[in-house]
Amino acid sequence: MFYNKLVKEILKAFLKLILAGVMIGLLHQHDLIIAILLGIYIVWKLNVEILKKSQQNLILLFGMLSTSLIGVIVEKWGIYNHFWTYQNLSAGRDFPYWLPFAWALAFYLMYKLERALITYFKPKSLNQKFVIFILVSMIFPVVGEMITINLGVWVYAWPYQILGVPFYAILYLVLLHMFVNSIFLMICFQYKIKDPVFSFLKFNA
Repeated sequence: MFYNKLVKEILKAFLKLILAGVMIGLLHQHDLIIAILLGIYIVWKLNVEILKKSQQNLILLFGMLSTSLIGVIVEKWGIYNHFWTYQNLSAGRDFPYWLPFAWALAFYLMYKLERALITYFKPKSLNQKFVIFILVSMIFPVVGEMITINLGVWVYAWPYQILGVPFYAILYLVLLHMFVNSIFLMICFQYKIKDPVFSFLKFNA
């Protein structure tokens, strides 16, 4: 029963990722439309699932907001240094309107996937929880990038690429996700917040 639920959650997460990647890929020349669609979806999720009176849902909300902010900073840094380039943007722009929404949605989808994996595997230490975080961040967002890159949304200048995604990008995705998750692990520990993903687990002796 729990195994079937886990498989269902994983398939749902990847289906949403693939649909979002294909939509961005096919409509990337109309980035404002993508931003509006992603914004509507996020607002719907906020209304249905996140903005309830519980600390867990507030953690999820702040996770989306902080990831969006950090993501924008990283994107500005990468674009400015010509590490990657977004294509087919109007009016000479180099920053798509949909990027902040995509980063927020990525955190939401990864949180849901990590929650399913943690619920199923029940990690006994913080190290084991970190393994789940690393594996999710190494695979999940990379698949989304492979889809959008090969549909012409952007290109990396970095070498050592797998289907358009360089090793450096995978490393940065892992480090960024671990940074955000570590912050929320400490927040939940400090304020004794019970969260299925970020509840603090002590290292094994």
